[in-house]
Amino acid sequence: MNKNKLLTLISLASVFAIASTVIAVNSGLGNAKVNALTRNGGPSSYAIEFTPTKNKLFNETDSSRHAGVTACQTNLGNDIYIAYADSFYSEGNFISLGTQYGAFCNYSPDEDASKWAYPTLCPIHGMTSITFTFPDNVSQKRFNIAYGNTLMNRLYDRGSSWDESSTPRFWFNQPEVGKYTGIEEVNITSNSYTFDFNDSAPSHFYVENWGANRLDITSVIIEYTCSSENYNYYLQVMSDDENMGTVSNVTGIHASGTSITVTATPEAGYRLQGWYHDDVLVSQDNPYTFNMPSNNYFLTAKFYDYLPVWNANHGVTPVYDEENNKVTYGLMPQTRISDDDLIATLNSLDDSYKGVNNWYLYDEEYYAKRGSTWYLCERLSWLVLSHDENTGEFLLLSEKLLGTASYGETTDYYQSNVRNWLIGNFYNSVFTLNNTCLLDVDGEDKVTILEYNDFRRTDYGFTSGYGSDAKRRSSFTDYSNGYVANSFYWTKTPCPDNLSSLVCRIDYGNGSMSTSGAYKKDTHAIRPTIKIQIA
Repeated sequence: MNKNKLLTLISLASVFAIASTVIAVNSGLGNAKVNALTRNGGPSSYAIEFTPTKNKLFNETDSSRHAGVTACQTNLGNDIYIAYADSFYSEGNFISLGTQYGAFCNYSPDEDASKWAYPTLCPIHGMTSITFTFPDNVSQKRFNIAYGNTLMNRLYDRGSSWDESSTPRFWFNQPEVGKYTGIEEVNITSNSYTFDFNDSAPSHFYVENWGANRLDITSVIIEYTCSSENYNYYLQVMSDDENMGTVSNVTGIHASGTSITVTATPEAGYRLQGWYHDDVLVSQDNPYTFNMPSNNYFLTAKFYDYLPVWNANHGVTPVYDEENNKVTYGLMPQTRISDDDLIATLNSLDDSYKGVNNWYLYDEEYYAKRGSTWYLCERLSWLVLSHDENTGEFLLLSEKLLGTASYGETTDYYQSNVRNWLIGNFYNSVFTLNNTCLLDVDGEDKVTILEYNDFRRTDYGFTSGYGSDAKRRSSFTDYSNGYVANSFYWTKTPCPDNLSSLVCRIDYGNGSMSTSGAYKKDTHAIRPTIKIQIA
């Protein structure tokens, strides 16, 4: 007979102050065919592991009574339903497990909890033997094993009038007579023991009552040997909307454990959201490789319209962050690229990658090169000064300092280098992907800077004084950082004491203000203001 091995590892690391009962119901290991299965120093794909972080039933430090049911997963992704309950009245810490159907013992005041039951089982067909390997600290290795081809155990109800302070009302009774092929008592003297089912080839088994007085079972390895007959399952892979994307054609019959790779091909403008089983996300990989579980399996690729996401991420569409009272809009080189591999890739790009503003479009991101340095183009962040909820209009102040310039030969903003840079180079590059949301903020200008006294308006969120103010503080981006003689940015207002040479300014380090302005030919930072409308 061609034999294959199926491994289940149960490791209960929890320490109990009282004895306990654990019942493992095998729901997902049925009909499992495993070719050339080896442990390779650890559990196989069909193992279920109990550790402090995986398939954990309850807190190790919690010594109170427990009762529950949970779906644990094998390394292959099969579900195994575990029912467990503390056996506080028993002299021994006995564990019960198997492929039987049942409910768990109820220690909860909630009587409805006792009615819980397991989903439909997927039995292990054709078992020829079962091997138990115990840790050294299990001194008593005597237990009962029942087996057969029907569901065996049943729940015993002592009645609602039963005194649960002495023993539980609900308990697992012995398998009913005629429901099993055999039941035997096993007394093991070594750490490993193999029980031979001979020719009965059962699909269900039930093991109960092992462990010594209040003994902590830390690990038990249970390895089944099965005959190799008909262990294939149906796989269906489909797209949730073929107008958005298609999937590779792997639908059909596959042997459990077979490695399968599925690929999603989105249509133009769409992206893969992920692979879903029973509406639960299992992977966002594309291609996605998995092992065929030992049950029928349905996998769905879900897609989404990527254009709105791309527009939001690249500043094409204004996005209002109400929680932080900020808006992102417009795109500009900001962060310096420091990753050597990415730099090497960008340096290898030819002119076919050039797009708007001669920025390079690579891997769905824009990059700008100045000298030998590369910068990532990112959406600009703006602080909200005012917001009209009725019209959707926002008056915005740049969170960062986005350029440097001098006023030049005049203190008149409208004749200055600062304005020329804002309405020229800055406006034409930052809003090249979309400028339709911009409104006139200063005459015909769609980009400007604030008046000196605007930075004292409390309705804009500033303090009315001249001292330090968090909202008046700012800093440079990597790209905009340049030589500035002092830590200031310009305002639109000439200084009152000398109209011919000085312009008012703000200290961007601490947000303080002074009427002793900067000389018009000094180079200072620029902090733009815009007005937009969001539908």
